[in-house]
Amino acid sequence: MIGYATGNPLVGWGFGDAIFTLGVRQVSSTVKIRQAGFQAAYDTEERFVALFDRLVEQKIILPRG
Repeated sequence: MIGYATGNPLVGWGFGDAIFTLGVRQVSSTVKIRQAGFQAAYDTEERFVALFDRLVEQKIILPRG
């Protein structure tokens, strides 16, 4: 995927290739990080909208609708 205004790669597919072909089940937990004092959390939908809005402002992706 290429940013429409910059021509730069927008994603690094290598990460997805690695994470989906591990051959073992990936289990993640936020318990240890929260025990270490990191309590902040984002609402997933709100965060994605904010990040996509920023990409639109940077002319990396086209605006919605």
